[in-house]
Amino acid sequence: NITPAMGLLGVEVRSIPQDRLPPLRATIQDFCDQNELQLMVSVMEDGVACDPQNQFLQALIHSVEKVSGSSARIGKKLPGTSARFAPQAQGIVWGQSGIGPHSNAERHHIPSIQPYYTALVEFGRQLENLGKTPEPGIGNQT
Repeated sequence: NITPAMGLLGVEVRSIPQDRLPPLRATIQDFCDQNELQLMVSVMEDGVACDPQNQFLQALIHSVEKVSGSSARIGKKLPGTSARFAPQAQGIVWGQSGIGPHSNAERHHIPSIQPYYTALVEFGRQLENLGKTPEPGIGNQT
């Protein structure tokens, strides 16, 4: 029997804009204090959401619905996002299916990319027809 000198537990919280992170952090800190644990926070950022009235989001939703023949699913899958890096956090998150997301063995199911590609081609057509160009980072978040 060997008892390790140290153990680590990682917890990742993916917040939504309505979440208040300081009270959550305080609750976790209290738990750690009561259990003689050390809390190390590497990142603590508020959640982001694209404005539903964003004209480029509306054009993208229309594109998805046009090429898929069904309503776009909004807000169904948000396990993580780099949308916070888009200007004013006006990014979107969508993705393909696969095995082991974000792991060192991550693999994508290539045919699952086709619907996104088709929707983006239509999105480009709509923007071209409108004579509009999105601001850098808006409408091109992956």
